[in-house]
Order: sequence, then structure tokens, then C-alpha cells
Amino acid sequence: MIDHLQPSVAKWWLPDVVEFIDEGPETSVGKFSKMTRREKFADYQAAT
Repeated sequence: MIDHLQPSVAKWWLPDVVEFIDEGPETSVGKFSKMTRREKFADYQAAT
């Protein structure tokens, strides 16, 4: 994915890591829960 985006996207917009997941966390309404994802990967982001 990153190799595909490199020619057309600015260097600072490219992610360091791309992770594909089968299911994302949802809120009670059924929307994607960004807060839950941020909490789950807070340790990973702090390490980099």
C-alpha cells in the first residue's frame, strides 16, 4: 500500500505502518469507534 501511494502522495502523509483488520470497534450506534482504536494503539505510538 505504501509503495502504491509513494508516487502520488507527499512523503509526510505516508503512514509508517499499515495494518489490515477484519473488524473494527463500533459504538453503540454502529459507527466506527476512533477512540477505542486510539486507546488500543497508544502504547505502540508512544514507542515510536
